Amino acid sequence: MTWFLLGASVLAILIPTIIYIQILRWLDYCDRAPQSLALLAFVWGAVPAIVLALIFSPLVEYPIRSLLNAPYDHAIGATIIAPIVEESAKGLIVFWIFAMTDRAQDDPMLGLIYGALAGYGFELTEDVMYFLSAWAGGGWNAWTGSVVVRALMFGTTHAFFTGMTGLGAGLARASASGFARGAFPLMGLGAAMTFHSLHNIAAVASRDNPATIIFAAVGDWGGLWVMGILVVVARVYEKQWMLQELNEEVDAGLLDRADVQLAASMRARVRTRVIGMLTLDRRAVRRVTWLAPRVMELAHLKHQTRRGRADYRSEIHAVRQEIVAIYNALSNPSF
Repeated sequence: MTWFLLGASVLAILIPTIIYIQILRWLDYCDRAPQSLALLAFVWGAVPAIVLALIFSPLVEYPIRSLLNAPYDHAIGATIIAPIVEESAKGLIVFWIFAMTDRAQDDPMLGLIYGALAGYGFELTEDVMYFLSAWAGGGWNAWTGSVVVRALMFGTTHAFFTGMTGLGAGLARASASGFARGAFPLMGLGAAMTFHSLHNIAAVASRDNPATIIFAAVGDWGGLWVMGILVVVARVYEKQWMLQELNEEVDAGLLDRADVQLAASMRARVRTRVIGMLTLDRRAVRRVTWLAPRVMELAHLKHQTRRGRADYRSEIHAVRQEIVAIYNALSNPSF
């Protein structure tokens, strides 16, 4: 029973988490987040961030309770201490990744992705512990209720919270202003802690009034919709300057205009990939999976260089050579 319970608990949160992560990865349309860093962010959230939260929660709790002159109270731990400690622990990996990677990673969307992945990792481990605790306290009925609430209703909460931290870090890296570079990470982390606290306030209140859990759900999913709208707006703006950078390559004869339009449109890429897979058109699929990411990478490198953020002329030359090689492969009749 013990192994069955553990396996069921892991699967109950792992399956929706895989779906959520796949949706998140679609946002990284030119595959700029390396698989190794994406995995690192997820694993960090699942293990080290949990350990750090368990270690530092008691250390943070004492001075806060002393400041508030309050005895131990679960509500204080949930609404003040947990948001501070957990968001700090999860956010560390985002700041580390940006500190260790080069300027080609200057993209707010990458920060959001890394932060959300750390949040999904944290959610997975935390929810498994909650599922096991629910079963110990009330059997399978309690376990099922916990799965419905935590995996389905609130399966994206930690991703939303830490995504705010990542968005702030990404905005800082993409900004030329020294003040913005200092302010955006603090604003992102502060927003993560604030939304986390509001969520937990509603969750604590639901013990006396179950209806308040609806406010937590509305706030969390509403926040995700707001972030989604911001992503769409950012992508529209980004597409404009990407087309400007890539039009130069079309005029120079490196790229076909149709391939630029394909690379710049998520809808076109998804449609081309699906139709290519259904019709067994390998060239169409490889145009999406091979050519499009390199085309968008070229646009990003040129944009960073043009803005004076870094000198990527050698990297630009290398990507152009890759694109030429891909075109040669796609034009081969036996390919």
